[in-house]
Amino acid sequence: MKRAIMQIIIHSDRDEDYLAFKKDLHIILEHGVTDFSLSPLRTDTMKTGYGEMYMTLSVNNVSELLHFLATSWSGPEDDCETDTIQADCFHPLVSYLYFQLPDV
Repeated sequence: MKRAIMQIIIHSDRDEDYLAFKKDLHIILEHGVTDFSLSPLRTDTMKTGYGEMYMTLSVNNVSELLHFLATSWSGPEDDCETDTIQADCFHPLVSYLYFQLPDV
């Protein structure tokens, strides 16, 4: 099992959208993830009306998870990113994902 970190930017900075997104995240447990935790939402400093959060994950199958999260990624599997310009993402609120497997 590997520990991963993911930055998530969504198309909303509203608490009710964050809570709905957080509830929907449990589907990742069916795609190579055994456990995860999510930070509180904060307003993205780069884009007005967007929210940013961070997630830590315990991952059994990185390839399966990345394939589920988005149709295309830039970079190697242990340090990659995607956005809705280059890929279809797993949730309609997602604008950007950055996935990293830190050196342990």
